[in-house]
Amino acid sequence: MKPFQNQPARARTLVPASWWKTASWLVPFGMLSFSLYLADIVPEADTADHAKRGSRPGRTARPAVAKHQTSSSTLLLQRTLASGNASDKEHAMRNLLPDLMARDIASAARMAQHLEPWAWREEVLFQVAREWARQDPTAAAAWARELGDATERDNVFSHVCIAIAKDNPHLALDFAEHHRPLRERILKIMAAVDSVEAILHAEKLTDAEARQRAFASIALGRAEESPREAARLVAEHLASGPLQDETALAVLHKWIMLDPEGAREWVGIFPDGPLLDVAESQLAAAAAYPASR
Repeated sequence: MKPFQNQPARARTLVPASWWKTASWLVPFGMLSFSLYLADIVPEADTADHAKRGSRPGRTARPAVAKHQTSSSTLLLQRTLASGNASDKEHAMRNLLPDLMARDIASAARMAQHLEPWAWREEVLFQVAREWARQDPTAAAAWARELGDATERDNVFSHVCIAIAKDNPHLALDFAEHHRPLRERILKIMAAVDSVEAILHAEKLTDAEARQRAFASIALGRAEESPREAARLVAEHLASGPLQDETALAVLHKWIMLDPEGAREWVGIFPDGPLLDVAESQLAAAAAYPASR
């Protein structure tokens, strides 16, 4: 006789009738335990696998979130600027706009181009121009050149180049190659930092008029720090005429503010003529109203 043959009643008693009740809570417990085990070993491999494939659903949330945040920041900034409220404008220019430019300067530029003139469009464009010039000078110059309105394009491009000139005046001069007034402003900035480089640049100019105007700009740039050096540039590099007289008076004005006695000594060597008369009038006015300095 085989074991348990002809003993069905006894065999059935080996498995209690309520076995399914016990198993019903063991199954989820086992699944939970297994899932916790997998949580410890799977993420690293799964992440590495995703890095190779890069296409699993639900794994591209970060770029999407960043894009959503940029869009939200743009809309909030537009609404704040359009409110017409002065305090809103201050908040936008000091906080919202810098935040958007830090996130995505190109988005800030596009937003600025769609602002109405009354929504501080010009101020926003200028601020974007200066910040983009700091982040990426080449991209900023390219953007400014593509603006539709000619006047707006020139003004924004000037802000870009002036901002670039503070760190890289040579690059700014290259960008402003065909903008004479802008080049003169950049040379003035360069002269205030490094007069030797500015003078070398001016000496290389082949056009006589451009060279004269370059030296005038350099003299004005040096007048802020060293009016005596500026006066020497006026005397040695500028030909007699309206440009020399105009530059000399501008340098004199700065010199009077910094050192009235030194300015008076310089005027003492001026030749007789209209320039001397105007210079002496400036000295007399400064002496009569010293507080105005």
